[in-house]
Amino acid sequence: DALPIFDLASGGTLSLDEIGDMNINTQAKILRALESKTFQRIGGGRTLHMDFRLISSSNKNLEKEIEAGNFRKDLYFRLNVIPILVPPLRDRKEDIPLLVDTFLEKLSKQSSEKKKSISKNALNLLVDYEWQGNVRELKNLLERLSIMVEKDHIGMGDIPLPYNPVCTPVELIEKELFLCEEDLNQAKKRFEK
Repeated sequence: DALPIFDLASGGTLSLDEIGDMNINTQAKILRALESKTFQRIGGGRTLHMDFRLISSSNKNLEKEIEAGNFRKDLYFRLNVIPILVPPLRDRKEDIPLLVDTFLEKLSKQSSEKKKSISKNALNLLVDYEWQGNVRELKNLLERLSIMVEKDHIGMGDIPLPYNPVCTPVELIEKELFLCEEDLNQAKKRFEK
């Protein structure tokens, strides 16, 4: 497995995202590079010295992954210098209104459109949802709503299933029915129509 290596010899920061998904062989290579502070580029014969800050992240409990034999204990202790635990979005629902506002602001700037507002009832639906996909899922939903909702205000009826448990086709206008459709083919047909 090759890692994108930037100019690590002159300092900087290397971020390894989802390190808990890295296979054992790659973990051994990373550990060896971290301990020796050296590496060789693929196809290169010269050993290069590293001077950089490493930030790694994982959505997995690495201690449980160690017990299951999926993560190296020595690499865990090498990486676990300053642990920062970020609770899932479902455990910090008070952040959702600020995140919604921030994402709607960013999306309006990206599209050069007026920033959409969201009703209190629609926002309450988002706060009540469990967000298994965390902030990424919230961001994707807001991007979808900012594109698909034509008016400047996102209402409760605009929030699709599964985020809106009371979403039924009867409550929505015809062009928005695909937002609550559970079957992909039906949603595609409605969308194309």
